Amino acid sequence: MQEHILQMQADAAAVMQAMQAESAAAIKAMIQTVILKKSPLDKYKEQKAEIAAMLASGEICNGLETQLMDKLITELLNCNKI
Repeated sequence: MQEHILQMQADAAAVMQAMQAESAAAIKAMIQTVILKKSPLDKYKEQKAEIAAMLASGEICNGLETQLMDKLITELLNCNKI
């Protein structure tokens, strides 16, 4: 009888450890999803910096930079509409 109780305790402990591991993994995934999501303003700032870098390196001309910035600003304004 005592062996049966000890086995049940061991099984219960194993189940609890598995549940804790699954919970920890789910929480980690949820936190990473929330943290990794960038705000529209953060995306705008990154893309603006990329456009400025391309202009500075000569990859694009002033006219194209203006078009890209206009599009970027429009996208930022549109994403904030509710």
